[in-house]
Amino acid sequence: MGRRAREISETGLYHIVFRGINKQHIFEESVDYNKMKSILKEIKEEMKFEIYVYCFMTNHVHILLKESKRGDISLTMKRLLTKYARYYNRKYK
Repeated sequence: MGRRAREISETGLYHIVFRGINKQHIFEESVDYNKMKSILKEIKEEMKFEIYVYCFMTNHVHILLKESKRGDISLTMKRLLTKYARYYNRKYK
């Protein structure tokens, strides 16, 4: 069963949580955390959102952010997760 569709926030604030499939690790080494941070920074500059706080765990991530343009959250997350998945899949085959 798929997840419920994300509701667009009136305030633009979102607590984002994502994790590996079957709770598998998404970060194996410290360079993986750094790669996620650099991708997040790159996407932040492109999409112009604010990051209030983030927490990277071995198998999941929490991010509290505020989008600058209402409704951009889907595109923001698509870009972030696609870039990181490409990196991870290339690195770990």
